[in-house]
Amino acid sequence: MRIWWMIIVVAFSNMASAQISDDDVDSLTLHSLANGRVRLTWKADPSVPCLYDVTYSVFRSKKEDFEPDDSNLVMSGVKTNSVTLTDTSVSSYYHVRSVHSSAYCAPKRDPGYQGTITIHPITDDKGALLVSLRTKWRPETNQKGALSYIIRILYLGQGDASDYYAQVRRCSYSLLLLDAQGFKIKEVALDLIGTTSEAGKIIGLEANDLAALTIEQNRDFSQNGDWNLAWTCPK
Repeated sequence: MRIWWMIIVVAFSNMASAQISDDDVDSLTLHSLANGRVRLTWKADPSVPCLYDVTYSVFRSKKEDFEPDDSNLVMSGVKTNSVTLTDTSVSSYYHVRSVHSSAYCAPKRDPGYQGTITIHPITDDKGALLVSLRTKWRPETNQKGALSYIIRILYLGQGDASDYYAQVRRCSYSLLLLDAQGFKIKEVALDLIGTTSEAGKIIGLEANDLAALTIEQNRDFSQNGDWNLAWTCPK
């Protein structure tokens, strides 16, 4: 039995009931078992509550450098990071992809808000960024307070995620708080920092801070308001 050993870093892309990511898994290995069976295992890519769920699709071919598609799909919707298959061939090759499906929680307007958008700060790139926002209102007086916010950003696309993060981090970003009619309530400059893996590789961007708001501004945002991101990138 020949083994296709794949060591490819997972990168994120796009899906919501539709697909948002379709990427190669990391550390795929094949184990030969008795009775013409094989077991595939790979590094698990954990789901993130209220952001995305992860399943896996398994592909098989007799060609080493085959392109995974519906014609060689063996299994889809796999929820674990291993499968056992029957395979009596002496020359099979396997490919496993992680599929990320958006798992958005219902927005919580009181005491906080939660939602996601997709942006494209690098116009000549096919990738995009999935941006999630969580807020919590902190009253200070009967007229003023502060809006706590957490913004998390993930790369959606093919290619080197680290290289893409390096490009987008050169841009300047602002959080736009909007009322129900789309008028700007407040613009907040963001200080984005990189979140890293245990190996020190950037796997996302994050901003966690406070924005001063009046009671009226918070009311306009929390009562069916909206938000967006604005950015300026160097040419």
